[in-house]
Amino acid sequence: MAELRSRARAVRSLVRTIPTARMYSRLYVHIVLVKSAVDYCTLDILIERRYGYSHMGQDRPGWDRIDPNPNKEENLLSKPPFDAQRLDGGPSPRPWSAHLDLSSGALWPPSHVVTCHLSEMAGRYADQAAEKQLLTSANPLIYRADEIPAPERSGELHTSVTVLYPGKVGDEYFMSKGHYHVREECVKVYLAVTGTGYLLMQTSQGDTMEVPMVPGTIVYCAAGWAQRTVNVGSDPFAYFKYWPGDSGHDYDRVIDEGGFFKRILDRDGTPTIVDAANVRPTMSSTAPTTTSI
Repeated sequence: MAELRSRARAVRSLVRTIPTARMYSRLYVHIVLVKSAVDYCTLDILIERRYGYSHMGQDRPGWDRIDPNPNKEENLLSKPPFDAQRLDGGPSPRPWSAHLDLSSGALWPPSHVVTCHLSEMAGRYADQAAEKQLLTSANPLIYRADEIPAPERSGELHTSVTVLYPGKVGDEYFMSKGHYHVREECVKVYLAVTGTGYLLMQTSQGDTMEVPMVPGTIVYCAAGWAQRTVNVGSDPFAYFKYWPGDSGHDYDRVIDEGGFFKRILDRDGTPTIVDAANVRPTMSSTAPTTTSI
């Protein structure tokens, strides 16, 4: 240790005796600092344009601070993280990488964002009166998904992070539309990132499974099972998922079968799983409640 200290002192003494070395060393440090600042600001500008907020000074940047764009779907990047020809069945795909913020669930950079508002969930909530009343004053965002889509062909995988916002229609928690895959042999894998929710799954034969999800929960949705997510907490519920590129989504089949067999309702402040057959659509005048999103 003493020898290392002696050598360090000798190096410092040498640098002090060479003004040019000191000047260039300081200049190098300044260049590195300026470049880092520019890179950081550039990234912040991109994030602000993309998400509607600046992450500078934010304690917890993420989905709960997004001012959502009302467009259903939009191409957000001039150059997606993969060769655009992939989606046209062109040359073999190239590798890509992205960043998943584990504190917020934000996926960067996505190539598409998909949003779903209450007006696009018509008929899926049991309390139709509450749904109608809420729509007269607002059209809350139910969920949004940042996606890196793949070609719709065998061997490819779609990648997405969905954020399901907190709120209720009547006493039923905000939920996703729910769907089967067009190709029944396809599966999907879920990973909860933030928040608290449930994954409801069912088959046409009446089999059901309800899985509570907290950060770190992984769920394998098997082939032939419909799937729906529900946010039962007070914070955004974010989850990562991937599934085959040629699986497709069949939302109408769920409706044709009468909807999901299970619903999750707020019973005295506790999320409660109930049989949908015991929850009749109501036209009551009960005022709906919703968490600000």
